[in-house]
Amino acid sequence: MISQFKQLDYRNLSFAIISGFIMTAAFPKTGFDFLAWFAFVPLIWTLNQTSTAFTTGCVAGFVHQITLVYWLTTAMHEYGHLPLITCIPLLILLCLYLSLYTGIFCIMVKRLCPTPGHLILVPFFWVALEYARSLTQFAFPWELMGYSQYLKLPLIQVADITGVYGISWLILLFNVAIVCFLLHTTRQTWQTHPVSIKMIYVFLGGVILFFVLFMSYGLYRIATINNHIEKSDNKLKVATVQGNIDQAVKWDETFRTESTQKYLHLSMSENIQDADLIVWPETAIPFYIQQDTKLSQLLRSFINDHQPAFLIGGLRYEHTSSSSWNFYNSAFLLFPGATNNQAYDKSHLVPYGEYIPFQTVFPFLKKMVEAVGDFSEGTTFTPLKWDKYSVGPQICYEILFPNLSRNLVQNGADILVNITNDAWYGRSSAPYQHFSMAVFRAVENKRSLARAANTGISGCINPFGKILTQSQIFVDDARACQMPVLNETTFYARYGDVFAIFCSIVLMVSILVRFFRYRL
Repeated sequence: MISQFKQLDYRNLSFAIISGFIMTAAFPKTGFDFLAWFAFVPLIWTLNQTSTAFTTGCVAGFVHQITLVYWLTTAMHEYGHLPLITCIPLLILLCLYLSLYTGIFCIMVKRLCPTPGHLILVPFFWVALEYARSLTQFAFPWELMGYSQYLKLPLIQVADITGVYGISWLILLFNVAIVCFLLHTTRQTWQTHPVSIKMIYVFLGGVILFFVLFMSYGLYRIATINNHIEKSDNKLKVATVQGNIDQAVKWDETFRTESTQKYLHLSMSENIQDADLIVWPETAIPFYIQQDTKLSQLLRSFINDHQPAFLIGGLRYEHTSSSSWNFYNSAFLLFPGATNNQAYDKSHLVPYGEYIPFQTVFPFLKKMVEAVGDFSEGTTFTPLKWDKYSVGPQICYEILFPNLSRNLVQNGADILVNITNDAWYGRSSAPYQHFSMAVFRAVENKRSLARAANTGISGCINPFGKILTQSQIFVDDARACQMPVLNETTFYARYGDVFAIFCSIVLMVSILVRFFRYRL
């Protein structure tokens, strides 16, 4: 890669860097979402003229990733207490890893698309690689390209068929069409092959066709869901409570009582008094609710004296048969008269934040952030139930993984709830990026989604992704809204990532065809 980097001329390097910056600018907090439709144009244009496709792609990917997830240094330095001299190399290593996907994408475009007609395959290649980023325990599918359009409600309704990958596919198709148009108008070739006017008509016609199809489907779905909501009385008033607890004192024993009382006080706010469900953020209670302590007694007494049910983030422990203990990052559903603790345990843990992978092999590994202990993974996706309703909790990072939401909906969740603690990231773009991805979990499953964050953003999202209410960051907040309860099962909820899998098959077939043609 170093030898290839030396071969890069300044022009190609500049185009790759520009693409990387434009990709990031399409996401919150910057939020110029229209830029996503042009972000790949400089990169693909450059591939036509460079012999270092992999390195060019890695440069674009690295610039994009490091400007997108720069805030990880805040979590590692300010709250994980790692020195900056350690945090910065760790951030660079992560961004280098993520940049490999863009590098591989560029190799595929260069090698598997020898003629302009083959460029129709480019959107499939990108989606296949985005899907690959979501696999394995070490997956980090943060802000896939389709997420940039989370405010474009008619456009993103197709996610209940394709997931977020359908939006990414259309974005790449648009970018490819622009590249072909520019090549034709400037009388340039694609890898020695001219771009005919017929090819321009095919690409632009395809973009218009799919854009119209996506928008028409979206408008139809929004109208249908709105009509269903208006006719139905099946609604829940859900309140989200944002305690705004300083992460530096969150686990301080002398602050635990004050923290708990603050949440109790906010839960008595006048505007949420008649809520059916009150949601507190991830690890809102800084103690083990299973233990019979003054704080746990205070909490139970408060809940028994109030009408709503409470979904509360906290820690849970379990004694195993081998005389050891398992600890879980959990969500508890508590309500007046409940005789047991219903709990959902977080199943997708953050590596080096909530558990230490390969610790037995590499005992020197240490977690990046403070925590009570090494957490165990939850193994069930059973919604939590009270009265006639079922709640599907997702804890923090889990909201990035659509299959987890799907499992909860398939098992009967009436609404989805995301509890998180984004205090780790300070006043960066991370809370805004995190919130944008939650919108798609509502759209994919056509379920209302409530989100409670320690320092923000908290709010409610309706089944077609409309943000009904949202808080500011780093403020005390308690708000409620009526959330419709729908019971339909969408295509995506039923069948999952069939579109992304189809794109992966297209990629594999393209590789095989190229391989056999080369051999022959």
